[in-house]
Amino acid sequence: MSRKNFAVVLFLFMTALLGPSAAPAVPAPGKTENLVLLFTHDLHSHLDPYPALDASGKPAQAGGFARLATVIDRERTGNESRTLLADAGDFSMGTVFHAVRESRGGELVAMGLLGYDATTYGNHDFEKGPGLLAQALEAARKNARGRLPSVVASNTFVDPLDPGLFGLRDAQYAAPVIPYAVLRRAGMKIGLFGLMGRDAASDVPQASPVVFTDPVETARRIVSLLREREKVDLVIALSHCGTWADKARSEDELLARAVPGIDIIVSGHTHTVLDPYIRAGDTVIVSAGAYCRYLGRLEIEKRPGGKVAVRDYRLIPITSRVPGKAEVAGFVSGLAAEAEKTALEPMGYRFGQVIAESALSLPMPLEEGNPGPLPAPSGLGNLVADAYRAAAGETGLAFQADGPIRAPLVAGKVTVNDAFRILSLGQGFDGRAGYPLLAFRLTGADVREVLETDPSLGPLKPDARLQVSGMRASIDPTAPAFSRVRAVETESRGGGLAPLDEKALYKVVTNGYLVMMIGYLDRVSGGRLTVVPRDASGEPLASPWTARLFDGTDGAELKEWVALARFLQSFPDTDENGLPDVPATYARPLPHFVPAP
Repeated sequence: MSRKNFAVVLFLFMTALLGPSAAPAVPAPGKTENLVLLFTHDLHSHLDPYPALDASGKPAQAGGFARLATVIDRERTGNESRTLLADAGDFSMGTVFHAVRESRGGELVAMGLLGYDATTYGNHDFEKGPGLLAQALEAARKNARGRLPSVVASNTFVDPLDPGLFGLRDAQYAAPVIPYAVLRRAGMKIGLFGLMGRDAASDVPQASPVVFTDPVETARRIVSLLREREKVDLVIALSHCGTWADKARSEDELLARAVPGIDIIVSGHTHTVLDPYIRAGDTVIVSAGAYCRYLGRLEIEKRPGGKVAVRDYRLIPITSRVPGKAEVAGFVSGLAAEAEKTALEPMGYRFGQVIAESALSLPMPLEEGNPGPLPAPSGLGNLVADAYRAAAGETGLAFQADGPIRAPLVAGKVTVNDAFRILSLGQGFDGRAGYPLLAFRLTGADVREVLETDPSLGPLKPDARLQVSGMRASIDPTAPAFSRVRAVETESRGGGLAPLDEKALYKVVTNGYLVMMIGYLDRVSGGRLTVVPRDASGEPLASPWTARLFDGTDGAELKEWVALARFLQSFPDTDENGLPDVPATYARPLPHFVPAP
């Protein structure tokens, strides 16, 4: 038997072995009650309350696991036998707390404290690679305070014969990470499974050599097992596939129609706030946004042989009006102290340290609600790109994609935690949280190729929209894809604009995320977007990672979040109160992409 076939057989054996024993079952009551499904997704390590913008754009405080615990207890107390609590992935990566994910497993341990029954993987849970995810699973198991949630990962294939995956294989077995779970609530036998979507999988090349199999085909197989072998009454998919306004690519709606045996889909990945819910065929699709801002509550009745009848659907806000649960607050406080020591102190910061103030709020670019053919860069995107350029210490160009900008800048006092949340993703070669900045040379022709990402890929993949500093491009959105950039101008040392010289070398500053996506751009464009990072003499770099910027003498990389924090600290104190002020010039986005004449 070949190595590959043996691995597949072993995976199917593990599916058969672990599937039905995923969660403890309790005897079925004598009658069927309404089931209450409490759900979250895309929590992204938001264990502590954080500044946010409310529906009117005004500053507010949201989230926090201590407050979430209070709301969960309120909804579950007295109704334990008919309440299920689940999450649809991306439980980690997003705040300074993920800096101690591998040593403490804090996100999963906190979910255990709150009584989650199950979660699944999201793409960002793999962002540090399979080895560090394995460490996080092991740390959660060792530090658990009570039962951890089951991790159901139906289309995540970890080759048990790949030496590079032995650590994750063993950690998943011990956790356990399982293909599906079966439990009883409200007099029903309920099957839960978890999926990684196609778009989500494409966003995380760091997961390799882990393979994510086709989510629709996997769902068909798992639903058949649950219905025919396990004889479940209800099937719930914890899906990190997502929904989009474009129905032709709205993965969870397509999934529901392709696999009609799914009763409920808890839809993560796209951070969507669905109110009301979506019904696709007989499947109910729910979403509660991101960052612990809401707890979703779905109450359903399932008649034998009939479809799900929704009795109640609400998104419960987690706001400053909700008191925090003391036990959870104490746990989070302990993690904060460790995160400060691990991630902040080496960079000269303290947890919650105020570093600037802002009279204006700068929303995330992806939350501006502009689906038109031309991008609408956020003033926050301008701020981030300018911070990158300033970090390089000399005139050059800077690129940043919208996707890695993860939080708004909210009016008021700005802390180092806020700067970290805005640019929270990744981990560098130095083992510290955050993507490093890199500075290398590109030819003018390659600069044009990078800029093509925005008008050619951005309309289909909004997180590929670009923020830039030091340049301006005119585009024709009606031209064929990958030929929409018409003219490019770059800033000269004197501050004026000069036409791009396609043969010249330009110094470019960007982050590790964009460097990792160079291969993706080449692949999705069919070889039409081929970018070659070069050294100062114009020779191609053996690896773009050799162009990382460093901070100090201890081998620490210059992280993107550190560059932003220092840029904020560099602003003048205009009101003379001891805090730098974010300039009003960032209130309105600068038009770096303009229509061609």
